[in-house]
Amino acid sequence: ATYIITQSDVDAGGVSNSVVGSGTSPVGTIVNDTSDDGDDTDGNNTNDPTETITDSIFDLSVIKEVDNTSPIVGENVTFTITLSNEGFVTATNIIVDEVIPSGYTFVSAITTNGVYSDFDGTWTVAQLNPGQVEILQITVQVLGFGDYLNTATIANATGGVDVTPDDNTDTAAVVPICLTIYNEFSPNDDGINDFFNIDCIETYPNNKVEIYNRWGNIVYEKRGYRNDWNGTSNGRAVLNQSDKLPVGTYYYIIDLGDGSKPRVGWLYLNR
Repeated sequence: ATYIITQSDVDAGGVSNSVVGSGTSPVGTIVNDTSDDGDDTDGNNTNDPTETITDSIFDLSVIKEVDNTSPIVGENVTFTITLSNEGFVTATNIIVDEVIPSGYTFVSAITTNGVYSDFDGTWTVAQLNPGQVEILQITVQVLGFGDYLNTATIANATGGVDVTPDDNTDTAAVVPICLTIYNEFSPNDDGINDFFNIDCIETYPNNKVEIYNRWGNIVYEKRGYRNDWNGTSNGRAVLNQSDKLPVGTYYYIIDLGDGSKPRVGWLYLNR
């Protein structure tokens, strides 16, 4: 006979089954016998039932993603960690190790369930029911050095056995861009800081740089900028395009030409 084990059997810890066979001997005696597959060493070796011990089974998994794999140093990125239970029983006391690597500085964290501690890098979820999904989002600032490989691992769970432990770890990483925009320069021909400098701008040959004064007039623009602006105007709104611009605060728009959002900010020109 075939018996299909149900979730109730799993919750009960197992199934006990006995089969009784009856027959008549040649001399007319009725004989009964019960199936025996138990422990004959327990002092009671008669009619031990067949027992099948079942484990409670859950299937936890963790998936990690990052919203920007090529950030500029100093920008923020957000890692999303998705924790799910695809099994048949509730998992409890779940701990996900989520330690921030040395290439980032912690900014903030939000979670749909449980508590995240940036001190020890653990996300604790008290209970995860079958089919339940919870999310942790961690925002960090990208540093100019360090380890950028971020790993999330399910370090603990109780209430059953995880049948697919291979999906209990996932990683995500970024490759920072070295682009740095320096917002002060002094074009006084002393050989020190005479040009508006942008680190790694040569990586973006299709870039376009625009500089505006405080009235919103464009005073300088160039495609394919190569760190060669010394504070001389060439804007359409400037009467004398070769004039040196006066000391003051100006505003830049830098389009890298790679489809990314233009960089906008201020710079101070001193002489």
